[in-house]
Amino acid sequence: MINTLICPCCKKSFIKTKINQKYCSDKCRIKFCVSNWRLKNKKLCPLCGVTKINHESKQCLECHRDSIKAGSQNKTIEEFINLLSVKGKHPSWRFNHIRSMARYWHSDLLEKPCNHCGYDKHVDLCHIKPIASFPLDAKISEVNAKENVIQLCPNCHWELDHKQKMVAPSEFPSESPPSQSGVI
Repeated sequence: MINTLICPCCKKSFIKTKINQKYCSDKCRIKFCVSNWRLKNKKLCPLCGVTKINHESKQCLECHRDSIKAGSQNKTIEEFINLLSVKGKHPSWRFNHIRSMARYWHSDLLEKPCNHCGYDKHVDLCHIKPIASFPLDAKISEVNAKENVIQLCPNCHWELDHKQKMVAPSEFPSESPPSQSGVI
């Protein structure tokens, strides 16, 4: 007795060769199961109502980013220095979380060219006023304010950090690329 079935994935007819066979091939079985799993496990973000794919997260990416920013803006430098992930590590790690947050909050600046020379292949976010110069009770929102962060290529960033260039914040336009005069 030949038993013909229709594959629920590709809708083609096939001859059943195994006892519990429902699909024409393993490829169709996996494709069908994965697509059904995604449909069953779609969840809505409780904050904005936008569909999210990741079943492990409780929020969509945008709401997650906003909640991290809101939760850390009022914290002080000292609170971040005392985090378990920083304590006991090399002193260069001291302000690592604060720098990471600046990159996270101002990721739009990383897509723009260097604000000094116009180089556009790779830029770093640089604090105009160094993090170490702020008092320990300064808020993260003050340290990572858009007025204190600027995008520079690695060479210009090094020159600024090593006092090769003395810079006033007014010399760095925050929205427009630099003029090609090369003078700071």
